[in-house]
Amino acid sequence: MANPEWIKCLRELQRHGLSEDDFLRAKRLLSVLPDPERIAILSGDPDEQVKGVKQVIKEGLHDTAQIKTPSTPKTIDIIIPPVLHGDEPDSVTVTFYDDGQLLEYLRSNQVVGLKEVTQGSKKMVREVAELDPSITYTHAPSSKEAFARILGEARHLQQAREDELGRAMLEHLKAAEPHEGYELKEDLRLQLASDGKVREDDVVIVGKSKAWIGSHKTYAKGAKPVVEVAARAKDLANISTQLPAQVLPAFMVERVDADTERSISKACKDLHVLRFHRSGHAIKVVSRMGAAGRQLLRKF
Repeated sequence: MANPEWIKCLRELQRHGLSEDDFLRAKRLLSVLPDPERIAILSGDPDEQVKGVKQVIKEGLHDTAQIKTPSTPKTIDIIIPPVLHGDEPDSVTVTFYDDGQLLEYLRSNQVVGLKEVTQGSKKMVREVAELDPSITYTHAPSSKEAFARILGEARHLQQAREDELGRAMLEHLKAAEPHEGYELKEDLRLQLASDGKVREDDVVIVGKSKAWIGSHKTYAKGAKPVVEVAARAKDLANISTQLPAQVLPAFMVERVDADTERSISKACKDLHVLRFHRSGHAIKVVSRMGAAGRQLLRKF
């Protein structure tokens, strides 16, 4: 539910007994809730919605009853650290009007406080009066439980993306080479490398005369992941006793900057790596691979 829609919905509840003061309080409190929670509160019968909104106000006032409002608001920059390895940090500029709003921000982001972005800084801030607009802040470490939950969700998301790439690769390969009888092989994702160490591949697809391995990345800063998956495919072709003699590489990255996009496109073309990309809700083949790349499959 986009902001204009939920605010309009909240405004409509004034016809069902929500006062102007309650509207303003609820607007501030609901703005920091995750979308699913906000949607749940503003769904169903209007009278039930009013009850839900008033409960949010009641809980919010209870939590902030003893909080003193500062004489002036504080606008600060916050660097948000990434959850997944390889992601870049995000940054936001936020104006805090009182300690209640700051507390709601901390709760919604599941962190225990803010701290300065300086090496060795240990001071944790939880009150607006202690904020300095000239300083850039970041999130203080989350509680162990919250951090474990976030990491679990991140791992689940990464696994889901790898599985999604596997299904897209299989669909494409079956359409391009139906005679190969391609199948996803989850049990072959862990295999030895030539250095004697076990390596895990994101996707393994096996046909009658050839196999494919896929590599999925959330973010990349250069063409190194393309080089690595090409080398991995070559290595497996030489040493694996469970795969056909021909092992071919595929690669996908969720987002890249312009310079990296150019280097990845060139590497995929030069190393004959079949590249996939996200197009809306679908994953499709990038066809800018040149004649050498097109020889990998009869059609894209």
